[in-house]
Amino acid sequence: REAAADPSEEDINHEARNPVVAAFARGNRRSLVCAWLVTALWGGGFYLTFVWMGVYTATLEEHPLPHAFLINSLSCLFSVCLLFQVAGILSDLHGRRRIMLLGGVGTVLLSPLLFEVVGYGDPLAAFFAQTSLGILLSLWGAPMCAWLVESFPPAVRLTSVAVGYNLAMATVGGFAPAAATLCIDRFGTGKSVGYVLSAIAVLSVIALLCAPPRRRPEGDQKSGGRGELGEHRCLGGGGQEGVT
Repeated sequence: REAAADPSEEDINHEARNPVVAAFARGNRRSLVCAWLVTALWGGGFYLTFVWMGVYTATLEEHPLPHAFLINSLSCLFSVCLLFQVAGILSDLHGRRRIMLLGGVGTVLLSPLLFEVVGYGDPLAAFFAQTSLGILLSLWGAPMCAWLVESFPPAVRLTSVAVGYNLAMATVGGFAPAAATLCIDRFGTGKSVGYVLSAIAVLSVIALLCAPPRRRPEGDQKSGGRGELGEHRCLGGGGQEGVT
C-alpha cells in the first residue's frame, strides 16, 4: 500500500513556488544539513589528496618527492578517473550506503597511515598510498552523486543539491588545505594531516547514518538496481507499511 503523505514533504511542496525558500523549509533542513556534511568528505578529501598533496610532496616535505606532480596525476587517473564508474556500478548493485560506508570508514581508519607513507619520500610508496586514498574517496564520492539526488523530492532537488554540495566545497573543501598546511607547520608530519581527513570522514559518516530516508514522490522515476530509494520501508498512517 502507498505510505501516508509525509508532513515534511507537504511543507516543501507548499513553498515550492520559490525553490530557494522551499529548500530551507522545515521539512527539508535535516536532509540539507546531511547533504552538506556528506559532501564534506568528498570535497575535503579530494582537495587534500590531489590538490594540496602535490604541493606538499614537492615543496613542503623535508625531503621533496621526485616527480611529485606526475605521481599525483597518475594516482588520480587510476584511483578516481578510472574507478569512479566502477564504484558507481557497485552502489547500484549493493546500495549507496554500503559502498559509501566502505569508503568512509576506510578513510577514517587508514588516512593517518597513508599520509605518513606519502611523507616517507619514496616515489613508489607515495604512489600506492595516494592511490589507496583515491580509491577510498571514489567509493564514497561515486555513490554520493546518486545519493544526493535521491535525498530530495523533485520540487527542491536541484536547489537543495546545489546548496549542500557547494556549501561543503566552500567550507570544508576550501579550508582543508589551509588546515593541512597549519598542521605541517606545527607538527611537521603528514600523519597529522591524515587525522584531519579522518575527522572530516567521521562527520560525513555520521551525517550519512543520520540522513532521513525519503519516500519517492508520486510520478518520480523508479531507480534502477538496489539504490537507497529501493531499500527503505517506512510505516504509513495507521501503522501500515509503505515502500520508500
